[in-house]
Amino acid sequence: VVLIEISTKKITTPGLHIINVVIDGKKIPIAVEVYSFSLPDELTLKTAFDGGHFTSRYTGKPDCNAKSVLDFHKVDSDSPLRLSVAKAYYDDYAKNKIVPYHPFIFNDFTYDCNTKTFNFAEFDKSLEYYLDELHMNAVMIFHYSTDHYNNGYPLCGYNITQREYPSIAIPYYSSLAAHLRDKGWLNKSYIMIDEPTGIYLNYTRDLAYIITHNVSPSLKIGPAIYNKEGFSILNNSVNLWIMLNNPRHNFFTEEYTTAKEFALQGDEIWWYYTQTSIFDIDSESIDNLVFPWLAWKYNVSGILTWAGLIYDMHCMEGDTSGYENPWYNPRSEWGNGQINFY
Repeated sequence: VVLIEISTKKITTPGLHIINVVIDGKKIPIAVEVYSFSLPDELTLKTAFDGGHFTSRYTGKPDCNAKSVLDFHKVDSDSPLRLSVAKAYYDDYAKNKIVPYHPFIFNDFTYDCNTKTFNFAEFDKSLEYYLDELHMNAVMIFHYSTDHYNNGYPLCGYNITQREYPSIAIPYYSSLAAHLRDKGWLNKSYIMIDEPTGIYLNYTRDLAYIITHNVSPSLKIGPAIYNKEGFSILNNSVNLWIMLNNPRHNFFTEEYTTAKEFALQGDEIWWYYTQTSIFDIDSESIDNLVFPWLAWKYNVSGILTWAGLIYDMHCMEGDTSGYENPWYNPRSEWGNGQINFY
């Protein structure tokens, strides 16, 4: 079996084209029919296939040598070459119309709490390239996880439980949102809260309320969520819902009514994938081809999966898959090819 990838350009004349492929010195003609339409440079369905694990080493087992993506490329985590490695992957993301969490990786903005000023220089260069030039359609500005909500979303020495916090947070997020608006990126930008539960749902509710009700222009903010207790707590505070949708043959039926109610009040709905067979490399092709159709049917704006670029997890406690190099064994505890698209 020989797999051949064929690309066309927008200027390619519609009709039947004969191309010759040479295999072992033998010329084989192939007929390719080109239709009279082109895919848009920028897709409407947003994606977030996390590709930010360049420096992450997943450990747990004693005396086990865990490797990061940069380790595979023999690049130190503080080497300038890390930018070239990230660019090589992200350029291919863009070519295939998918988006990592943070296209600006290693080029984040900074904020001076004393002067209340941002430095967007390197951040802007990255997004001008990936959003404006290569037409990526989304950017996760913050990925707030346990380190953030467990500590009350700390900002400039304060946390969400202190009365001074709004006076710090409102100008901070307002300035950030205004910059994104002025650059034309506000509608592509969002903040993701990673699976908050318990009291941290209350912290998330309070932060989201500040951002959606007191910050102008408003940023998109919402949870990647699988626990229904968060629906009532976060409703009317968040304006983005990234809702778990793992089952292969049960696309979005369980929470469809809830999602419709959120959408009717103006919230944006995404699908969230964690441990699922949908992205397995041996899944039926039609499963992935129908994603945009199903998203359109259910009024879903984006799809998010927690990992798209992890090369090694064999050192994690409890791992039985031996996932150490996807080129030799693509199957991990998360599925067959599930956590690495490259």
